[in-house]
Amino acid sequence: MLPTVMIMDQTSEAAKEGSGGSHRDRGFRDSVQREIPQDWAEQEYTEIVTSSTKKISDFLSSFNVLSFLQDLKH
Repeated sequence: MLPTVMIMDQTSEAAKEGSGGSHRDRGFRDSVQREIPQDWAEQEYTEIVTSSTKKISDFLSSFNVLSFLQDLKH
């Protein structure tokens, strides 16, 4: 949420200054544009880890149930 507020504040300052905004504003926008793909990559990585963890958990749970059923037979 904070970056959104900062972007709006920077845009407002650029509008006050005129057409192109200051060098600082462009640097800020470039920085944000570099961070967005990195954030998506980190989100995708987190989803992969979460999905893999769930698969492992499901396997271990099913293995536990099978072991329990085999113990009941004996």
